[in-house]
Amino acid sequence: MTVRKRTASSTLNELLTVDEAQEALRCSRRKIYRLASQGRLRLVKFDRSARVTASSLQQLISEIAGSPALAVDVEGPVTEAGKKTT
Repeated sequence: MTVRKRTASSTLNELLTVDEAQEALRCSRRKIYRLASQGRLRLVKFDRSARVTASSLQQLISEIAGSPALAVDVEGPVTEAGKKTT
């Protein structure tokens, strides 16, 4: 088993700016802050800056991807059973 040492630079790589998070999710800044206020995305605040933890962003993406209610097909929405609606 390999043990990976955490350095300051690796920790910084785990923090994303709000702009980077909104680009990853393709949503607005307001949506990022709303997700954070709902507890679905973790923000680390210092001074007047805020950073999104990469782990919370990945968890949110996994949550969204695994949710049948949010799945959308190019040809139209998909129901919970996975069948296309007409």
